[in-house]
Amino acid sequence: MNLIRNLILSLVVGGAVSLAVTTTQAAIFNYTFSDTLGTVSGAITLGDGDGTFAATLVTIDSAPPIFGITLPSHIDFPNPFNHINTFTVTAGILTKFHFVN
Repeated sequence: MNLIRNLILSLVVGGAVSLAVTTTQAAIFNYTFSDTLGTVSGAITLGDGDGTFAATLVTIDSAPPIFGITLPSHIDFPNPFNHINTFTVTAGILTKFHFVN
């Protein structure tokens, strides 16, 4: 299951990501991407503004059945199995990430 989530999260940040600010203390980056297996979508919750943040929540709202994920799926933080969790936002755009779960 962690391997599938890692694959999805790697593809997520490499795919199309858009910003929707929901509060003054958090920014939610909605994502969606498609490949030959289907479409995956969800959101990554980060601190507000520019800088490097740890995700506080990653959701997978839709994914092809082949991944075997119960939807919606949430990865809450802090997570004892999460080893690396950094996302960099520049000018409101997710520009860099390093995530190992």
